[in-house]
Formats: sequence, C-alpha cells, structure tokens
Amino acid sequence: MYFFRKLRPDRSITGLLPAIVVLASFLFTLMTLGLESALAVVSIQFLAMVPLAVVAWVRTQNVGYLLTSLYLFSMTLYFATVPRGLLPAESRRVPAFFLSCAIAFAVPMAFQFFAKRYKWRGREVLELAAMPVDETSDGFASRPLPVGRTDASRREVLAFADFCRRNLIAMPYVEKNGAVLVPVKMGEEYGHLFRWNRDYRSDTWVELDFEGNVSAHISERDYEDYEDRLAFDQLCHSLGRLFIEFLEWFRASKRHRIIDRMNALQLSAFS
Repeated sequence: MYFFRKLRPDRSITGLLPAIVVLASFLFTLMTLGLESALAVVSIQFLAMVPLAVVAWVRTQNVGYLLTSLYLFSMTLYFATVPRGLLPAESRRVPAFFLSCAIAFAVPMAFQFFAKRYKWRGREVLELAAMPVDETSDGFASRPLPVGRTDASRREVLAFADFCRRNLIAMPYVEKNGAVLVPVKMGEEYGHLFRWNRDYRSDTWVELDFEGNVSAHISERDYEDYEDRLAFDQLCHSLGRLFIEFLEWFRASKRHRIIDRMNALQLSAFS
C-alpha cells in the first residue's frame, strides 16, 4: 500500500554518529599509534557507551536496549583481552568467549532493529496524525487543544503509557493528574533518555488525564517538519484521536494493530 508522505524526508545521521566516531577514532589511532593503542581506545569507547545503553533500557524497558548493553559490554571485554601479536592458543580462549557472547547478542539485536522493535516511532505518529488533514492554515499556534475523552481507568492509562514506552511509540511522563505521551523521532531520543527533568511541554505531546480528558499539542519544530502548513487545530485533533484509537485497541487486547498500522507506513528503520 502506498502512502503520501507529508513530512519532509529524514536525512539526519544522528543515529549513526556513535558508530562513525568509534570507527574514525580507531582508524586514526591505528595509523598514528598502532594496533594495540587502537584496540585500547575502542575498548574505552565501548565501555563508555555501556552505562548509556543501560540507562536507556532502564528508562524504556525496551529489549533492544538490553541487548545493546550486553553486546557493548561483551565487546568491551573482547577488545580489552584480545591478544596482541603471536601468543599461545590458550591465551585466545578468553577473548574468543567474549566475542562469541557479543555475536550471540548482536544477532537478536539486529533482528530487533530491522523488525522496527528498536526504533523510535515519532515519525510514524506524525505521519498518521497528518493523514486526514488536507486543509492548510496560517501556521503554527502554541496552544494545546482539547481533543476528546476516553473512559479508560487510571490503571489502563498507566498500562497504555508503559506499552508506549516499551515499544518506543512515545516517552511517557506521569504527572499527578494524568500521563503525558511524547512521540520521539529517531535521533531525538537522547534528550528524553538522559535528561531526567526535561521540560517536555514545548514538545509534541498527548495528555491522557485520569478524569478521561484528552488534549494534544504539536511543537513548532515538528509542525515545521511538514511539507505544507497544515491546519494546526485539525492536526492536534487528529493526533489526539490517533492516541485515543491506540488506547482503545490496547484495552481490547489488539495491541498488534497499533504496531501493524505504523509498520504499514514502511518508513526506514533508521528514520
């Protein structure tokens, strides 16, 4: 099925920056200081990324981040123990074990990624929100809008928020009166994962309060990412209705329909 894209194409390489930095530093150190120093540098870099991956897993409980943590730690130990030069075969058993562990974690990690289970879904959410909106307007407005109601209980709202977090559909922020769901695009997740007191009210969000009221807001940055200046009120209303629909599917134990609807857009795993 073909969908007409309303967001501008994503050409960001933010998600690839860690790999680019590691590769560049390895090659530079290899050429200037030799193999032993290059392996030491890579080991330190992998070790530095381990706590970041662990924090991301703690914040999201997404399996992909857990696999990444284990992969990075295994590779850290491999680079730290791999023999330098010709040594007896016995000395190669330990690094070979760590490399085997790394491969064992890398295979399901790659599957998770290309199956889009390890992908932040902000672009899919914004594309789906824009689908029913054809009317254009003068542009962005900073105000949040009430968009509807739901009869979900507090427990159901919190369970749905947890589902969105685990599946990287949105980053939830639980407040006294409800849950705020912030859709996050690939490459923009770092500010949510590693800033515990982030001021998210200027972001795109949908709020489900425990009284059943639903309101939505679209950030200026996300609004300007659309090719056309879509009617802001309609766009916010569509975003809120999208999450109400997701919530109803969640309550009806049809969670696969939420994922299938986003996958149907066929956006890149890197976007």
